[in-house]
Amino acid sequence: MRKIVVLFVVLFLAVGVMAVVGCGNGEESDDAVENVEGDEEGTISLDEPVSEGIVGTFIEGVSTSDAEGKKTVTFVAEGTFEGDAWDASKSGKYEVEEGEYTFVVLTFDDGTTEKWSVMIGNGKVYALGSPGGDQYTKK
Repeated sequence: MRKIVVLFVVLFLAVGVMAVVGCGNGEESDDAVENVEGDEEGTISLDEPVSEGIVGTFIEGVSTSDAEGKKTVTFVAEGTFEGDAWDASKSGKYEVEEGEYTFVVLTFDDGTTEKWSVMIGNGKVYALGSPGGDQYTKK
């Protein structure tokens, strides 16, 4: 009986060590994260200018499937937008503000403004973040 208890303790220790250390062969996997090169540390390169990547419809949520009933914002190349991402449908003009971070500044028809963050992935604009923290994914 004592041998069985000792055997279980040794097995649990071995499993614990394997979980902490890992049981791979010590080589890096092909899924390793690569550093992105750019002009500055942390810079992400774009395949398109943000002013072009912003054009299109963005749907509330992280997925564009099942978009029915979700709020949307549509940006047009001429610098205008419209949508129902707020309590009511709104429209106005927008400008891309680039710097350390990239934003889209919305100026509503009534003169009020909002600043939305631009999310970039795989060299393209893929989503926007509203001031309230909601994500709008590009359709």
